[in-house]
Amino acid sequence: ELVATKEQLEATRQELVASKQEHEATRQELVGTKEELEVSGQELVATKQEHQATRQELVATKEQLEATRQELVASKQEHEASRQELVATKEECEATGQELVATR
Repeated sequence: ELVATKEQLEATRQELVASKQEHEATRQELVGTKEELEVSGQELVATKQEHQATRQELVATKEQLEATRQELVASKQEHEASRQELVATKEECEATGQELVATR
């Protein structure tokens, strides 16, 4: 009976050792998974920061394009004003020329 009890205790001890080893393996897997998640989280933060920087660059570019567009509109208006002045001057010259012809 004592021999049988001793054998049962040894079998139980071996099961506990195996269970402990499985537990340790699972714990190590969880540690690895945790580390991978931390790396993924850091990569996600970096990607988010890059995205934010790109967005800010796009906003700045859009503002520059709008400023350039406004300059072009102003330049076009100035050009049109100059053209109208030239047309008026041409008409004055033609009128003066006709007066000179009529005076002769």
